[in-house]
Amino acid sequence: AQILNLIKDIQAEHDTGVLFITHDFGVVADIADRVVVMQTGRVVEEGPTERLLRAPQHDYTRMLISSVPSLTPQHADRADRGQVVLSTRDLNKVYGGHGFFQKSREVHAAKDVNLEVRKGETLGIVGESGSGKSTVARCIVRLIDPSSGQIFIDDDEIAQLPTRLLRHHRRRVQIVFQDPYRSLNPRRSVGQSIVEGPMNFGLSKREAWARARELMSLVGLDPKAVDRFPHQFSGGQRQRICIARALAMEPEVLVADEAVSALDVCDSVAVMHRGLVVEYGRTAALFANPQHAYTKSLFDAAPGRHWDFGAFEEAKAVEAAT
Repeated sequence: AQILNLIKDIQAEHDTGVLFITHDFGVVADIADRVVVMQTGRVVEEGPTERLLRAPQHDYTRMLISSVPSLTPQHADRADRGQVVLSTRDLNKVYGGHGFFQKSREVHAAKDVNLEVRKGETLGIVGESGSGKSTVARCIVRLIDPSSGQIFIDDDEIAQLPTRLLRHHRRRVQIVFQDPYRSLNPRRSVGQSIVEGPMNFGLSKREAWARARELMSLVGLDPKAVDRFPHQFSGGQRQRICIARALAMEPEVLVADEAVSALDVCDSVAVMHRGLVVEYGRTAALFANPQHAYTKSLFDAAPGRHWDFGAFEEAKAVEAAT
């Protein structure tokens, strides 16, 4: 929201025209005067923001607007919560502090983080850039080593396992990275990227490729596209491919590092600020009554927070009102 406000201030000060490319209708609601909606290379709808958000005419536009995550989660808490499949205990990650001639500055990227994820549930970790979210995610999958603390997959503690003993656990925990452009090898077809992991763990070539095609369909892509290369896909499509690659391993835990941004699908939410978990609870309760000042500031900064997306009206009624 701060960046959006800055753009609006600069626009007003210099009388600048702004062309804003986005898939986020929350951002559109906050910044745009007019909206153009494109699908498969062509314009399917355009018009003033107020009219288009309240009374979209094209089915694709209505689908996009209806898909905007809600700040009032609709799903109820589950009564039958599964067993804990992932947990951290006093997890810490400190960078720096190893200067040769003088003590270098230490950065506590994660401080005594205690989290748990149960089977069948989703935990969302939210916070601004630099809050420690990705550090925790990378520690959990052991892409980086924690400075101290414990990480459990079921009852197996993996925080201190040496690299040679981690192979078994790599299959159990998979990660989808934030940047789909750097996550796929440009010299390999997307199918090769998807089948590599399962085949390394013993799945036959035939079964691995069948699974790859099935997963491509599951994430909304053409199964026949497995022979294409990453540069032939859009950023959003590449992220779907990365999700398919992670799911191909049939992991017990899937870590999505800002691969998607919707918190309304989460059962629980942990709010991180400067390496600390400042608030942690069930999604519906936390959204309805956030306690920490930082959590409240995040809600206040959410783009489009004042809009009831998907509550469509007739176009004539909107035009009459405006």
